[in-house]
Amino acid sequence: MSQVRIEKVRILILILLISFLAVYFRWKAFPFVQVYSDSLSPFAGGVQFFELGFAKPPNPESDHWLWFSTLPFLIMASSLQELFWFRFLGSVVIIPLGMLSVYILLPKHRIFGAGAVGALLAVDSGLLDTLVSSFRGYFAPEYMGLACLGVALYPKKRRLGLGLAIIGSVLSGGQHPLALGSLLGLGFLGTLTWRSSRRDFWLGLALLGLCFLPRIFWTWQLLQCDSGGLSCLSEIAMSSSERVSIFSQLIRVLHDRFWVEMGIGGVFLLLGLWHSRKEVFTQWVLFSILGVLILGLSISTLRPYHFRALAVPMVVASVLGWMRIGRISFVIVPIWFISLTVFPPRQVAWKNQIQKHDQIASVLCEVSGSFWLEGFGSEELDISLQGLAISYWLQDCDSKKISPKPVDNIVLLASKGLDIPVLFQEDDYALYQISSVVELEALDSDKRVTGYDFVVIFVSENEIILP
Repeated sequence: MSQVRIEKVRILILILLISFLAVYFRWKAFPFVQVYSDSLSPFAGGVQFFELGFAKPPNPESDHWLWFSTLPFLIMASSLQELFWFRFLGSVVIIPLGMLSVYILLPKHRIFGAGAVGALLAVDSGLLDTLVSSFRGYFAPEYMGLACLGVALYPKKRRLGLGLAIIGSVLSGGQHPLALGSLLGLGFLGTLTWRSSRRDFWLGLALLGLCFLPRIFWTWQLLQCDSGGLSCLSEIAMSSSERVSIFSQLIRVLHDRFWVEMGIGGVFLLLGLWHSRKEVFTQWVLFSILGVLILGLSISTLRPYHFRALAVPMVVASVLGWMRIGRISFVIVPIWFISLTVFPPRQVAWKNQIQKHDQIASVLCEVSGSFWLEGFGSEELDISLQGLAISYWLQDCDSKKISPKPVDNIVLLASKGLDIPVLFQEDDYALYQISSVVELEALDSDKRVTGYDFVVIFVSENEIILP
């Protein structure tokens, strides 16, 4: 067997081993997965697509790529617990993407460099928190990992590399709006392409426009809001703005993302970026970082977790810098890795009743005839009606039983102990049978949770009639 083939086998084995390490850390974090509107909304859009043939972006800042990215997971899963677990496993794709990127870029010690990148990404507490809370980036880190591999390939395989960089960057921006800042890095790559091949530049521009079509269509729809035109987009862009100085936002990013989540490893990460600043790959990373900074600061909404989207390219560029220095990297990387595993903040149990969602949904499957689901004090139960709807669909229950309006068969999810006929009860929750809207409206309106989020996944908005 040739030396080249032996090295390929080695890198493949190393990728598998470190992927198992990443799975282990995700398995440890999985019990804390949060089931609430932000973590569920992309999956809700995917179910709507399968049920109704269309779906809006889960939130106005994202676009259709967000729910589209959930379709493979929805196809594979048969319960809400399986769905989130497949999502956790899917995130492991960043390991081979990052490892292959640095393997391509390094002239020597490639196996060690690849192993360093994979190990650091496997235990990144920020990425684990993004999985647990879901909304803090959705699939942005994975798509930026794809872009990272594209930029690594770019010097040797320009068209393939450029294509992957464009697809990864645009789809990352479809997951979280701040990831659109990475387009500044894409602009840097575009200038290099313009100098070397005008044909490739125009092909890349065409691919960029094609990938942007979902956002273009969605932006056009947003422009039709009541206030009209750019004011609609301005309201959305400034919806999460803070009255915080630029200096305070920058310090918060450095403190939370690069110290709290990484400890001394954050210092190593930033120093490695400095050491590799002359590399074309790192220049793309730095332009992407600058783009996120400019975009976030311009709308006063820069958060530490926005830089998790750039986790893969930043780690690759940093390891590249340390490996360029020399043998000191063999000392720095182990310390860096230990810092990430020893000092990160621990997960907190919050809205993590994922098994209860599957249990309740299975009971709803057995309800005879059409029904309308309503909640009562369900926030205290940590149960999401939207989560019940997704679990109901995943368990292949009859969606035709979902009534578009509350008539004479209303199922109420609430705490145990209400003086209403009980369909099912376990632990601290119960499902009750309500015979009419009048009986439903007699309940305290402040504690009621409308069944709209449950029904809208299966029934068109125009057909839903709220009480």
